[in-house]
Amino acid sequence: MKIEFNGEEMILESGTSISEFLKMIRPEGIKGAILVNGLLVKSATHSTYELKDGDKVELIILAGGG
Repeated sequence: MKIEFNGEEMILESGTSISEFLKMIRPEGIKGAILVNGLLVKSATHSTYELKDGDKVELIILAGGG
């Protein structure tokens, strides 16, 4: 299946969850927000939320400072 990730097309296996996808792109872990088709997906559902063909996925990295 094809998805768009931060503006770039990617091909994934059908049934890929957000958790699996995040491990593929950032194996060291992630701190940020995931939006699918403009809607925030809660981290508690990342392991069960399956991406679908045509989804637009955005990763928003949260930065802090002082």
